[in-house]
Amino acid sequence: MRGYVEKLSQFLLTWASSLRMQLGAVAASYALGVDIFLGLRFIVGEQLVIVAAFNNGLQWLLSLNLLALLGILLFATDYKWFWVIYAVPGIIVFGVWYAPYLLPKTPPDLAENAVTFSVATFNIAQIYSDGRVQVMDDLDADILGLQELWSPQVIEYLGEKYPYSATTADAKLYLYSRYPIREDETVVIDDPEQLSRPVAQRSVVTINDQNVSVYVMHPVRPEALIRPLKYDGSERKIGIDLVGEHIAAEENPVLILCDCNLFQGTEDYETLAGLLKDTWREIGWGFGWTSPASSHSYLMFARADYIWHSEAIQPVKIEVWSDAGGSDHRPVRAEMILDVAE
Repeated sequence: MRGYVEKLSQFLLTWASSLRMQLGAVAASYALGVDIFLGLRFIVGEQLVIVAAFNNGLQWLLSLNLLALLGILLFATDYKWFWVIYAVPGIIVFGVWYAPYLLPKTPPDLAENAVTFSVATFNIAQIYSDGRVQVMDDLDADILGLQELWSPQVIEYLGEKYPYSATTADAKLYLYSRYPIREDETVVIDDPEQLSRPVAQRSVVTINDQNVSVYVMHPVRPEALIRPLKYDGSERKIGIDLVGEHIAAEENPVLILCDCNLFQGTEDYETLAGLLKDTWREIGWGFGWTSPASSHSYLMFARADYIWHSEAIQPVKIEVWSDAGGSDHRPVRAEMILDVAE
């Protein structure tokens, strides 16, 4: 009996040692894979389809790299400190790009006569519900940008609530405002030969005697996100580039309210970030996940909904709303100050 126990103990120790070594090797292999991906990303960019696809999940790739480092430290044996080096590039990139989201932000000092205005973006996801209406009431935004608004009941309700509105009916993009909208300055941004739907509407809103160009935007979501080799983000890129051309020509301060269907790390994000400021990154705390969501759901893992602003607009506060009202996106609401001296 004793010999049997000794053999079983020896087997279990050998098995545990082998499993530990394999877990360490798997963690090191993942870290090395992240290094290869980052190398391709910086050298080749989104010309390579697999890079374009995984750029949309870059935050998660880099987050898992932290777990890979932990796995190497816990399980690796003979090559531990050599394998640790594999995890270093991904950790550095994660720190540079995402650590700012976790740093505390100091609200700006406001002049006594400062007048703030509120803006919000919300993809209401087509269907009418009392929950969605309640969310929009609770947002109480001075300027509200909506995507996927198909409900006649909501359109009628908001038409009574807001004195000014603009729309691209075919794309279901709507802008509602308590400030005057110059009716002759609403532009549908579209190229029928290249886009399946308009990507944005541009309206000029007059805030405290200052014209502000407000874009409500909803670029096409790249398909085949779960099949990276069949990934196609071309229509999103065309749409973002079209909007970028309009923004580059702007003389007014600019706001974008959007379900942007893009994520930090993609080249499309960098296109917008080269022209405007990402309000959440500037003054928000946390990762700002907005989707997928439902009422009182906290299992979101993507930041798809954005507010962008130009230099002449100063953000005071931004938040992801606590309720989605049944939509698969949480609204984002911000308070702003317009520098009329610009």
